[in-house]
Amino acid sequence: MLHVLRHRKALIGVCISIVLTVIVAGLVWAFDRDSPDSAAIGSDASHAHSHPNGDSDVDDVAERVVTLMFSWEPAVDASTADALARAVPWLAEPMLSSARTPNPNLREDPGWASWRRAADIVTASVHVDGGATTSEAAHRYLTVTQQVQHLNSATTPLSTVSVRADLIHTSGGWRVSRITPIDTPKRVSTPQEGNPS
Repeated sequence: MLHVLRHRKALIGVCISIVLTVIVAGLVWAFDRDSPDSAAIGSDASHAHSHPNGDSDVDDVAERVVTLMFSWEPAVDASTADALARAVPWLAEPMLSSARTPNPNLREDPGWASWRRAADIVTASVHVDGGATTSEAAHRYLTVTQQVQHLNSATTPLSTVSVRADLIHTSGGWRVSRITPIDTPKRVSTPQEGNPS
C-alpha cells in the first residue's frame, strides 16, 4: 500500500512538471511570436510589445512611432531623444541609428524645464491623413496634436504639426525609416501657460 502511495505521488509530481513545462513553453512562444523581428531592431525587441494588429498594418506602425516620438515624460526623460528611443522596435535605418545615438546638441522644447519641475507629461494624439503604399515601401502623412497633462488631471493644448513618415517593409513587418516635418509646429500655448494653478 505504501509503495502504491509513493508511486501515485511520483506520478502526480511528473504530471505537474509536464503541465508547468507546457504552460511556460506556451508563454515563451506567445511573447516571442508578438515581439518585432529581432534582426531588424536589435536587442531592444524583448522590451517592446506589438500592437494587436501586429506590424503588418502600415497605418498602425506609422501612428505608433509618431505617437511615441511626440509623447514626452520630462520628469524621467533626459531629453526628447528618450521618446524616440521608445520607438526603436518599429524603426529602420537611418532613423534607427539616430534613435540609438542621439544628437548631443539636441535643442529641447522651451517648456521642458517647467514640465520637469511640475512632473507634467506631454501626450500626442496622431491622425493618419493619407499616403501611398507599395509592397516594399510606404509613406504616410500624419497630424500630431500635443497637449500637456498635469498632475491634477487638467490638460493644456500645446501644439499641432504635420509630418511625413517613410516606411519600409521588413520580414518583421513595417518599420519607419524617416520622419520629416511638413510644416512648423503651431504652438497653442506657451510653456508659462502650460501649468495651471
